[in-house]
Amino acid sequence: MAGRLRAFISSTMTDLRNERRSVVRALEAINVQPVNAEALSPDGGRSWDTICAAIDDCHLFILLQGESYGYIPETGPGA
Repeated sequence: MAGRLRAFISSTMTDLRNERRSVVRALEAINVQPVNAEALSPDGGRSWDTICAAIDDCHLFILLQGESYGYIPETGPGA
């Protein structure tokens, strides 16, 4: 984790799209690299594993909360 500070931004994506963009701009203005799940490239593995690895590689975690609960899986882990 050497180098520039990195911040993972977590929220529901549809309803908080504008807020996510605002946070990205604010982080870039203070030279912190924003990391968003939607920018992560699929690697053939499970999405959650890819996201966890990205979070582990960040110095900060920013959680934006609104009125939506986000994705609730119907089967598998977290169901």
